[in-house]
Amino acid sequence: MENKISKLLDLHLEDQIDKENYEEKYTELKKELQELKTEKKEVLLQICLMGDHLLQDLI
Repeated sequence: MENKISKLLDLHLEDQIDKENYEEKYTELKKELQELKTEKKEVLLQICLMGDHLLQDLI
């Protein structure tokens, strides 16, 4: 995702896309990146909780 944002910036700096399209796509990518980060945190939390349950079952 961060690579896409970097490539988008390169395209804008090289005048291959205009500012309006750049800003629109940049906003979309940043939102998607934030959603992925949130999802990652939720998955890691679930893994931790599962690990705790497994440890309690072993005790």
